[in-house]
Amino acid sequence: MTNDIQTNPERRHSGAGGRTAWHSRSWLVAVLVLAPLQLAPTCETGVVGNDGNDGCTLEAQICPDGTAVGREGPNCEFTKCPEPTTCTGEAKICPDGSGVGRVLPSCEFAPCPGETDVCTDDAKQCPDGTFVGRVPPKCEFAPCPTPVACDLDGQRCPDGTVVGRVPPKCDFAPCPTPVACTTEAKICPDGTGVGRVPPTCEFAPCPGEEPVACPADAKPCADGSWVVRVAPCCKFALCAGESVACTQDVKQCGDAGFVGRVGPCCQFAPCP
Repeated sequence: MTNDIQTNPERRHSGAGGRTAWHSRSWLVAVLVLAPLQLAPTCETGVVGNDGNDGCTLEAQICPDGTAVGREGPNCEFTKCPEPTTCTGEAKICPDGSGVGRVLPSCEFAPCPGETDVCTDDAKQCPDGTFVGRVPPKCEFAPCPTPVACDLDGQRCPDGTVVGRVPPKCDFAPCPTPVACTTEAKICPDGTGVGRVPPTCEFAPCPGEEPVACPADAKPCADGSWVVRVAPCCKFALCAGESVACTQDVKQCGDAGFVGRVGPCCQFAPCP
């Protein structure tokens, strides 16, 4: 009997009235298993917490104005979205001629077509003299205009020079500013006098002298102007900024001053 009691201690107190101790333990297990079922929240996917949370899932709903609301309340429903804000009805004209209005939630103007970034306002000069700025989305410089191929015809100016057409409109380049030559005169063999004439300010030919007939072709300059051949050497006149290496001898003028050789023909410059 002693061995039976030691081997089966759970039956030690069985007797009248009663049930063995293992029956009590079975009831305790049943209570622990069923208790969570009574504590489950009303939301299907909710969880029970003890920190004051209502036990709803943490998912969010995006509202029309871009804000987000979560679930709350006994039914774990999404909170009501904020009431829409009314923006002013003004519009902004975009570079392409279209218009954009103000948009929620900040009521800032909507971006113009193609606009995504704000670029710096520096500019780059193109070979034709125009300027281009930076454009979205990479804020790189806009391409320069495609070079215009103008006709190669020329226009003769009052001073005898010829100008060509220049981009971007292919109009004729402006004629050079008229040259004011000195008023000195040269006495010709027949006793008459001739003065200096533009554009080279050389003396006009004396009566009876056969003027030098140079070819009528013209040479284009870098600035878009054209130059023709000049007498007596029939070389092309110098473009703006050009120079020629003449000999270094000088000529004394009537005022005791000196002048050197200039121009494509390296003739002495007119005296003051």
